[in-house]
Amino acid sequence: MLAPLLLALVQARSGLVVLVGEGATIDAATCAEIGADHRLLLCAGDPAKVVDPLVAGGPPEGRVDLDASREHVGDDRETTERIRSARCIVLAGGEYLDWLHLVTPGGTTTRLSDSIRAAHRGGASVVGVGAAAPFLAKWAMVERSAIPGPERNPRRHREDVAVEGLGLVPEILFDTSARKRGDPGRMLRSACDGRFMRAVYLDGPAIWIDDPARRSARVAGSGRAILFDLGAARRLRATWQAARLSLLVSGDRWSQHEGVACAEGERDVRLDSDPSLDLLRRSLARASGRLTLRADDRNGPGGSCWIAFDLEWEPSGS
Repeated sequence: MLAPLLLALVQARSGLVVLVGEGATIDAATCAEIGADHRLLLCAGDPAKVVDPLVAGGPPEGRVDLDASREHVGDDRETTERIRSARCIVLAGGEYLDWLHLVTPGGTTTRLSDSIRAAHRGGASVVGVGAAAPFLAKWAMVERSAIPGPERNPRRHREDVAVEGLGLVPEILFDTSARKRGDPGRMLRSACDGRFMRAVYLDGPAIWIDDPARRSARVAGSGRAILFDLGAARRLRATWQAARLSLLVSGDRWSQHEGVACAEGERDVRLDSDPSLDLLRRSLARASGRLTLRADDRNGPGGSCWIAFDLEWEPSGS
């Protein structure tokens, strides 16, 4: 009983977690909500190419350029002290391999990752931009070749796999079109392999704003967040039946207890011609999956936000 109580107390103090999709910017109201006027920018990759999507909140209080190629860069004490005292922490720039090295090199932690978690537990908001965004979640997608060591199951080769991130958004696998190899089909394959309950793909300039205290999230931006709910699916070897997905847009909400609520209530989706669903079909076909979509009769008061789907994988798919 004590462990769940302590977890609830920590989550009640934790700040918001914001995952910013490809090319998205954050409006002034949300900047004020997350304390962006006191933000610390942690930048990877080419410093000249770093994009700060929180300019509506004014200039940052500080900036640290991180060279992911430098050994032990994630253990710099001065940087970690600045993180621990920040009200808003922004991870921006670079590619997903930079953040894999900075945040969870070889599946371990660094002072940088420990200090981000500590600041978040103390109430700081944490923002991940572009390829950095998925690493704020419990699970993120990376290219398998970037991970040293042999595959656990050589007979089940995967080009991209899920690895542990910072865990600020619990129990969800994330991927984004901002990652060069970002792909909803590969992400869904990894979710099925790992038997994850939920997965989210940020398609274009979508923003996922997660509130750990309420175990809920809302979507902003002009893109879409494709939410996959696999918890109620029936699993028969290579076939998953009666899973659900939802195409979330700005104003839509999700909570662990109540599910999805569409901003405008009822929403009609053309299952045969919606661009996001077409993207998903093509992506799954490349990953050797076959998708069957249908209207979901389990929709609740949030309107027709859920789409039911069955999924069949070919054994050789990657």
